[in-house]
Amino acid sequence: MAMRRWPLLMVLVFPWVGCGGGERPLPSETPLVPEDTNVPGGDSLSPGTPDTVVTPPPLDSVPVPPDTTASPEQPPDTAGPPPPDTTGPVTPARPHEGIPFGSWHLPLTQYGSFSGDVLGLHRDHPVADLEHARRTGTRVLLAMAGSEFQYRNEQGHFSLEKWKKRIDRFRSVDMSSYVADGTIIGHLIMDEPDDPGNWAGKTVTNSEIEEMARYSKELWPSMPAIIRGWPALLKNYPFKNLDAAWAQYHIRFGDLNTFIQSNVRDAKASNLALIMSVNVLAGGGKNDGLPGYHSGRYALNPSQLRTWGNAIMDETYICAFLSWKYNEAYFSRPDIKSILGDLAERARNRPKKACRPG
Repeated sequence: MAMRRWPLLMVLVFPWVGCGGGERPLPSETPLVPEDTNVPGGDSLSPGTPDTVVTPPPLDSVPVPPDTTASPEQPPDTAGPPPPDTTGPVTPARPHEGIPFGSWHLPLTQYGSFSGDVLGLHRDHPVADLEHARRTGTRVLLAMAGSEFQYRNEQGHFSLEKWKKRIDRFRSVDMSSYVADGTIIGHLIMDEPDDPGNWAGKTVTNSEIEEMARYSKELWPSMPAIIRGWPALLKNYPFKNLDAAWAQYHIRFGDLNTFIQSNVRDAKASNLALIMSVNVLAGGGKNDGLPGYHSGRYALNPSQLRTWGNAIMDETYICAFLSWKYNEAYFSRPDIKSILGDLAERARNRPKKACRPG
């Protein structure tokens, strides 16, 4: 868990998770796993040697192997709300431009330096979180359901009823103005529905995904419903309420350009917008990556970050670039920080795009 800072107002301290500072727990946080086939951040493939390059399938093939990692439990919300904001009228520090660029677990102190974050909305002070994002010109993808364990049934499978109850905690919060001005990217309704490790061997179906998206639209009609799921596994289903899919790259997925083209093609086939990302802390591969930022895994080296980041930024179909995940030691390296700054500027210079079809 993480430390959340409200400048000049107060400090709220949460339990710490992981080796990086300023992290907040979100449903996609993946625990350390044995040295087998799993890759943190939702990038695992079928059994094989860790960090070996896997030749991607032809562009006209569909299968995308599911992840088998699980997410850690998220402690109950215990912190009280921050004090009233008395710093003046709510005006973004800079207008929303281009597409959101950032990472999961982005500290509030980094808002403005980056233009995007996956925000685990807090039930005790949701408006204060959104106001801070608005003031800093940061666009946020809201994760409101919490960790998977909170909406599993007794058998460990996904419970739609429990998921709805988790979402209902925020049903009285009027978020329409934040959606209208671009502060809210959308609602991240679920992370890795296709991961059987999350649901005791039974994955979440596309019909259940559509019902989650429908329910989200019932509460917040103007807010895009987004899922962190592979476009290939969402194909050929008549979604009416789901707006966007997600694809995250890791070196073991082989050629990056093929990966991008394949996922864009599959997202278009389902009339879904697409968020893309890279696994910056564990996706670099043991032969080229940087050790020390995740146990037994390798972060992207500067060359990988620059090359892969620019290749993804070149793809005009994506609506956001939100990578896994923030780590203070990695993000503060001078070489990495410089590249991230360049990518952030490129994102701001892109044509503005919403994460919804069309």
